[in-house]
Amino acid sequence: MKATAGLLENEPRYDYLTSTTDCPGALVEPTRINIVPNSEYFDSYDKTEVTLASAFETSPEGLKNAYKVLETSATGTSHKLVSPSGDTFVSGTKYSVSIFAHAAGRTKFRLQAGNFSTAPYIADFTLTGNGVATAGGSNDSNATASIENYGDGWYRCKIEGFTALASAATKRNIFLLDDSGNASYNGDTTKGILVYGFQLEAGPWCTSYMPTYGSSVTRERDHFISPVDYDEYATEDFTVFIDYKDFKTNGTLAAGLWRALYGNATSRSVFQYNKSIGYEGFPSATPSTPGSEYSSNHAAEGANKIAVVYNRDSVAVYVDGVQTKLDYSVDTTKKGISQMQFLYGESKMTVNRCMIFNRPLTKDEAIALTT
Repeated sequence: MKATAGLLENEPRYDYLTSTTDCPGALVEPTRINIVPNSEYFDSYDKTEVTLASAFETSPEGLKNAYKVLETSATGTSHKLVSPSGDTFVSGTKYSVSIFAHAAGRTKFRLQAGNFSTAPYIADFTLTGNGVATAGGSNDSNATASIENYGDGWYRCKIEGFTALASAATKRNIFLLDDSGNASYNGDTTKGILVYGFQLEAGPWCTSYMPTYGSSVTRERDHFISPVDYDEYATEDFTVFIDYKDFKTNGTLAAGLWRALYGNATSRSVFQYNKSIGYEGFPSATPSTPGSEYSSNHAAEGANKIAVVYNRDSVAVYVDGVQTKLDYSVDTTKKGISQMQFLYGESKMTVNRCMIFNRPLTKDEAIALTT
């Protein structure tokens, strides 16, 4: 088989980190831009009482392209990298920043995003065990700090959802901290951290890493459309099952969770999510009329197992082992499912499983499947 590098067009991406099963889930994300022009090149950063080691270290992608940041022996001062000026914030826009880090003598560091003097967004990170993230000194109480363990000592450290207070230089600062978490201390030339993969993006959460080499990079949104059978629909009685987790929406745009479409000229959704109308269960005979609301039955940012059972005269919905809806006032004139769509707006999710049955499952079967 001929070898290929990277992803090909229309090739799915997989989430190995947060999948709830032994197999990875399909990663589905919105359009995003890594604003940082050089996400892996730290030579251009201003250095205050730090040096960069001459030899590269192994990064999370398994290549020798991670930088080691070492303290100088300066006493009673801060040891940090400061990003070069250039790009600016758009006032009122939400941003998220992330970086991969690894302990190298120091197990703590501070990430600071925003205008250096007037509007910083700060979090401290501990690079041991499962990792610890502590927000502090932020001008936005809605901003959150988090850390993900990527294995082999690497962590992805994030500050998510901070709102730019004004147009200002998007400084990104990396402070080394001593063992007690202090930013100002006497340096040790043998100690520091490894860094890799800086990302700054407009949006309320961090998406998967996009490397940049001299200019910003845009990743187009993932949108899965899976036809059941264009010529012969699934039977008029059917069941749709989906197992997904970590659904998030930008909150201001139509955000598609997933939807199963009937296959005639006036397609109707069996289930979808849209910011303008909330969760839709199944529709009335008018496509524009919202169906029953299910917002209280879904953990949007957690894991969900949902089954929609349709048997022409009724629809039953099961969520995590519980029947949440049984409705006989439904449009029963349509054919079976013709396609499944995953995400049709500015949102993200990880899809672990999706199954379509050509019959309505029994209540016991649906409960067992979604438990």
